[in-house]
Amino acid sequence: MDREIQGVVERLLAGASRRGMAASVCAIREEGNLTRFANNEIHQNVCQEDLVFTVRGCRAGRLATTRFHGADLTMADRALDRLEALVKVVPPIEGFVGFAEGARGLEVSRAAPGTIATTLGDKAGRIRDVHALAKSRGTQTYGAFVTGRMLLHVASTTGTSATLEATDATFEVIAARGARSGYAQASSVDASAVDVIGASAEAVEKAAATRPPEKIAPGEYEVVLAPYAVEPIVDQVGYYGAGGRSHVDGVSFLLGREGARVFADGVTLADDGGDPDRSLPMPFDADGVPKDRAVVIDRGVFQGALHDPLSARLAKSPPCASNRSTAGMFDFFGSPPMATNLVVSEGSVPAHGLCRGIARGLYVTRLWYVRMQDAPRGVSTGMTRDGTFLISDGEIGPPVEDLRYTQPLGELLSRVVAASDSGKLLSPTAWFSPRVRTSTFAPAMRIAGMRFTS
Repeated sequence: MDREIQGVVERLLAGASRRGMAASVCAIREEGNLTRFANNEIHQNVCQEDLVFTVRGCRAGRLATTRFHGADLTMADRALDRLEALVKVVPPIEGFVGFAEGARGLEVSRAAPGTIATTLGDKAGRIRDVHALAKSRGTQTYGAFVTGRMLLHVASTTGTSATLEATDATFEVIAARGARSGYAQASSVDASAVDVIGASAEAVEKAAATRPPEKIAPGEYEVVLAPYAVEPIVDQVGYYGAGGRSHVDGVSFLLGREGARVFADGVTLADDGGDPDRSLPMPFDADGVPKDRAVVIDRGVFQGALHDPLSARLAKSPPCASNRSTAGMFDFFGSPPMATNLVVSEGSVPAHGLCRGIARGLYVTRLWYVRMQDAPRGVSTGMTRDGTFLISDGEIGPPVEDLRYTQPLGELLSRVVAASDSGKLLSPTAWFSPRVRTSTFAPAMRIAGMRFTS
């Protein structure tokens, strides 16, 4: 346990108790390193170090939150002053009974020496090899190589104490040649295990297609989605379909459908931060409660939403899991209860065999700007990007111009007829504050009908 963090946490918890408040503290120390490149040249290196404390205080059902950076004890005292002032004026939350009792003395390490030892020079050398490969095929490459190390500590006045030390690494590349482009990504807890050249070769091969993209008419096509295209779709299922807040607010397209078949038999989706091969591990939630594997969709059947204790209490249907608090981990959307490590189960078909039997269809490498157009109906929309190809008589053919799809997720994922027997671990390269890495493991999928509207 980091002594600097421990000293601040003890100060906060003791100070809250003296003021008659229950308290929970989420402390995150991060060391992040981002290397960006464009036009086959490195153009940016960003290193970030931070220590941020998120403190929640509760008294008589009134809950307030504050945050500060650094280990200055006077900042901790000022945070307690703010918290005490806030809990006096905020309205009480119906059903809120205090903070969950999490693990006591739990310490988990998922830090890979290969990531800790990686320097800017190491990354620059590997990216130079990427640029050499790209130039040999007449393409330009754009992307980022992100590495990071994080210490997460959760403690509370209920006796919770849980610590995670973790590393992560993600390489993302777009290759371009004229109007053609290709995309690939590789992620791991270990930077030395990230296949930078393999991912780059995958992207370059798609961009180096000899023919310019053809224009095809909108309509419904049988498609093969690469893992990069599956990821944003299942992420929407995890957030809008199975997120605890969406169920409490009554806007989930899976609301009230627990135990019902909502997708095809071949779709199984879980939140599993304990699988070292298919996630960037997250063994406990923001309350310090250990996270078991939570199956959200079991062979097409909806099992229930992912909640924290408060949203589980307010929900009308039983949860799939109630230990999915993210309070203090994420700034965006108010840190709702949500999946952080989605895992889509693989199928039985080799990835290269998914196109077999398709007379005329599309191979989609990636989907871009995927958004929920109508949350209660689950209508999703987005654009194909960086490698869309015509499938003719079971073979991937010429590139085609990008198209927009618009379709209810229930309909789309009910048409899954096969999934590949292998998948990819994917993680975003975008930086949020504080920096907690999320991941999705996805295979490729064959879908009997995807609707393209323009």
